[in-house]
Amino acid sequence: MLADQPEQPGTDLIAPAETEKKNWRRWLRWLLSLGLTAVTIWYISRDVDLTEVGQSLRGAALGWVVLGLLIIGVTGLAKAWRWQQLFSPRQEAPAFRHLFWSLLLGQFLNLALWRFGDLARVYDLNQRTGRSKTLILSTIVVEKSLHLLFVLLTLLLFLPFIVLPMVRTPVIATTWVVVPLLAVFYLLAFQTDLIIRLSKKVGAWLPAPLEERLLRMAISGLEGLAALRDRRAVLLLLVSSALIALLEIATPYVIFFAFDLPFGFVEAALLNMALALGFVAPSTPLKIGIFEWLTIFVLRQFADLPDSLGLSYALVFHGVVILPTVILGFMATVRSRWRWPRWPG
Repeated sequence: MLADQPEQPGTDLIAPAETEKKNWRRWLRWLLSLGLTAVTIWYISRDVDLTEVGQSLRGAALGWVVLGLLIIGVTGLAKAWRWQQLFSPRQEAPAFRHLFWSLLLGQFLNLALWRFGDLARVYDLNQRTGRSKTLILSTIVVEKSLHLLFVLLTLLLFLPFIVLPMVRTPVIATTWVVVPLLAVFYLLAFQTDLIIRLSKKVGAWLPAPLEERLLRMAISGLEGLAALRDRRAVLLLLVSSALIALLEIATPYVIFFAFDLPFGFVEAALLNMALALGFVAPSTPLKIGIFEWLTIFVLRQFADLPDSLGLSYALVFHGVVILPTVILGFMATVRSRWRWPRWPG
């Protein structure tokens, strides 16, 4: 009888050991994030008169701040609409409301756990619609790639109008990223037979169950790129991505007016680009400290702003970006149909 067989020594210790290791790593990441937050807050405020910061904040034009909040809301709607265009055929795309709330859930969780929100979007939309997780993930990969592509195109478009001491040969460096990215898009969208053949060759070296799973994932993932083979869908993706890029630039631009800063659309574009690229790597919870430091650093490349004014702008800009994400993201979490896993311990 299997029940009478002696237990293998140490097997009951494997799971607790793995759990303890994961918990230790999780706590270490949180401690490092909190430490980085504390250091950046100290660094950006060490020479700042908090009284002057308070005066600058009270003097901010509220109307421009409200306009910034509205732009953030419209940006979220535009991102959900773009995500919907990535599902093909168009008639079978998930309902807009499901995409909108899943997107907000992901943005909310990304504030605390780097890129965890993107995985949450996959599971949440899967629970809402029953669509394949691999298919959903592939649409998110394309979405992120489009975002990066338009950020880099923004760099190519606006940087010739201004010279920053921190930038060297930006056009050449950016081209090295944009061209390969477009080539990858082409291969994945229009050379699907080649990708499937390569997947079969790789799978031939694997056990039969793994080979079957790899091929199934490859085909399902390529289905998520089907929209790139539809001219109308590609046009809508380009239009929506351009609209999102303009809205993301418009947010820091209108906040300039709240503090009567002498900057224009070009400076707003470069500030948005710096923040977008600066948060590719893991960051602090809610991006506190890092967001302010990056904002002040970029603004100082344009003009010698008083420390208190630069920090005041950064705080308001950060609040405009974060507040809608937190409020709507919390609502999305409440509405989520995803059964959240119970963390051990």
